[in-house]
Amino acid sequence: MFFPFHNDFLTQLKNVSAELTLHLGMLHIFNTHITKTDFLSILDQCRICKSEDGFIKNELIFNYIQYIDSILPKLSLLISKYSIWWKFNPESKLKDYFMKKNIHLDEYFCPEDLEKKLVDSLLAYQTLEYQSKNKNVLLLTDDLQIIFKKWCIYLPQLRQQIESKIEVVSLEESWKLMKQQIEKNLKFDDSSFIIINDPSSLFCLHPDIDFAINKSSGNVYTWKALVNLFIDFCTTNTEFFTRTSDDNFIYINKNTFLANIFKFKCFNLLQCEDMVKLISKFIGRKDGLLATCPKLKFHAIFSNLFLQTKYTSVINFIDAVINNNTMLLPNFLNSYDI
Repeated sequence: MFFPFHNDFLTQLKNVSAELTLHLGMLHIFNTHITKTDFLSILDQCRICKSEDGFIKNELIFNYIQYIDSILPKLSLLISKYSIWWKFNPESKLKDYFMKKNIHLDEYFCPEDLEKKLVDSLLAYQTLEYQSKNKNVLLLTDDLQIIFKKWCIYLPQLRQQIESKIEVVSLEESWKLMKQQIEKNLKFDDSSFIIINDPSSLFCLHPDIDFAINKSSGNVYTWKALVNLFIDFCTTNTEFFTRTSDDNFIYINKNTFLANIFKFKCFNLLQCEDMVKLISKFIGRKDGLLATCPKLKFHAIFSNLFLQTKYTSVINFIDAVINNNTMLLPNFLNSYDI
């Protein structure tokens, strides 16, 4: 996924999470005095604005905060690792050492990669003569003693010892390399819990099942409507289903196409929503993060971040990540297991 990274991006993600937190309603718990354990929970609407959908909106805002906060530590780790890049000096003896040992490094590399490969090479080629019981002390082989002009190196100071043997890549090139690594290595969590809880999300059904229910296909549903439709289908249709003596369990009738689609013979009504996740596909959302609260406002910096990219703001980027990282996007399969 295209990543519009820039030097303030991490800070702005944190600011979005903090701003969203201001728009969460407050949960109040009251003792009803009916019994010692009877409590009444009331969720306020937004602290800043009022909305008719206080409960839904608050849950959705909280989901956004959770999702953004799941990105922050991963992004911080990648920035820490890939913010600085090195290359060997043209006449570097350390480069010659790596070539002699058949240890590959790209033209540009991050310090952590060089350090790891150097330490691994020492451990691989050590003999009894060069072994140390102190894990923080690296005993150097003869060729490395010549390069570093030392017979050993204190591991926490390894980078300091290497710095004189390399060149620091320009800031412009480093940013480009870091952006490439973030795009390659930043993995996003499944966003289905946001997609499902957003009333503006739209879905379609497996075309064969859609036709069995509606005698037409290509219909579009909200998640709540889709789940209710499928539950009604399972509990009232006798061509495809048979109710058991325990009304919570339903058999899928043999010799129907549903028996081929679902790899199981029976299911509990409580599994209907999980079944819908298998046979539905997310189409898109009418709204996004900013629609969760009518008066949700951000500093002007959020509206002019990426004028040279496909994303007009950090908010636009977050919504794109959520829309493209849900398990509800796969192609329809011929059969499903639950």
